[in-house]
Amino acid sequence: MAALEVALLTDDFGITYVAENHSRATNVLYSITGAWSALEGSIVLWALILAGYTAVVLRQVRTTDDRLGTGALAVMGVVGVFFFGLVATVANPFGLEAVPRPTAPVATRCSRTT
Repeated sequence: MAALEVALLTDDFGITYVAENHSRATNVLYSITGAWSALEGSIVLWALILAGYTAVVLRQVRTTDDRLGTGALAVMGVVGVFFFGLVATVANPFGLEAVPRPTAPVATRCSRTT
């Protein structure tokens, strides 16, 4: 998530997510919240939140012999694998643009043939 935030704040239009969902004219506050405004960014955010909760449950389950906690940890692991699979394949916000898109439309000349 931090890498996505840095890409948005530095206007790195070589990354597909930034090129599709960001503009240089965007306010800093909106640039920060823009990290989770589209599908790819929100999946990264939810994966980060899930990883945090999984770490908390893992820390509590290690010290006890709780079968319910172990089952919850297994379910969280399966959901985590699903989310990280999405981030790695279908909803990858870190895809690179072959040619970075311009930030504004480029004016073209019209030639008239007579």
